[in-house]
Amino acid sequence: MNSKLVKKAVCFALPCFALAGNCAPVSDQDKVANFNVQTSENVAQSQNIGFYGGIGLNTSWTKSDFGMHLNVNQDYFPYAGGYAGAKKTINKIGYNLFLGLDYNFNSNWFVAGEFDLNLNHAKHGHDFMDDEGIEIDPRQGDGKRISYVNVCHGNELGLSAKVGRHFDDCDLYGILGIATKQVGITYSFDDSNVNVYKDFSTNFKKRIYSFVAGAGVSKKISKHISCAMEYKYKIYGNANKSVDLVEPTKEVLGPNGAGGFLEHDIGPRNFKVKTDKHEISLRFIIGV
Repeated sequence: MNSKLVKKAVCFALPCFALAGNCAPVSDQDKVANFNVQTSENVAQSQNIGFYGGIGLNTSWTKSDFGMHLNVNQDYFPYAGGYAGAKKTINKIGYNLFLGLDYNFNSNWFVAGEFDLNLNHAKHGHDFMDDEGIEIDPRQGDGKRISYVNVCHGNELGLSAKVGRHFDDCDLYGILGIATKQVGITYSFDDSNVNVYKDFSTNFKKRIYSFVAGAGVSKKISKHISCAMEYKYKIYGNANKSVDLVEPTKEVLGPNGAGGFLEHDIGPRNFKVKTDKHEISLRFIIGV
């Protein structure tokens, strides 16, 4: 009988002792240990997000294709052309400033968003000669400049996204984004070689936008400093502008010393600039 009571007492006491152990007060050392674990987890999560900025040196090749369509009075100028064009590839050296935010996944992959200012403007000019059949009959030409154009591609603003992977102290990544710049066009007759009864000249700017694609590789130099090499290709939309002449709508145009002037019906002139750009940059990055 007593043995049965002892067994019941033991069976009742064991759960109580176990419960009492779970509810026992936590020591100060245990509290510090738990706090350190939570703090390290928070730090690990905060290290997944980083800010960076820096400066880059770049070289670029801008393809600039200028075109102008005009109406020519074929009665007076049956051999004159109604299109003037000029193409050129411009190589420039410049620099850019950038700021970005990146997020690192635990799987060594990362994403980043970046804003940059590219100080790398490019410009070119072209002379249209009278023997090219532009503006006047080429048979009247003697190698003099009839008109000229200057095209200026301004500095760029860009916004891009990057996706890449960490490999030890090196990163490989791809780039997609957008960019914008202003294109300025100046077109005028050379009144030193052409008698212009009603002078025509225009100077205007158009903002255009591009799609950006590229790739890059970076290497850490120290904990917060790294360098990178990037390639970007930018394909811009066209800069279009139609300019109407001020009244009267007819120019009186003829070579100097021709002994008279001929009416040159032109109406509005339609300007277009097509452009794309290849760019290689060496970047120095500071991350926090």
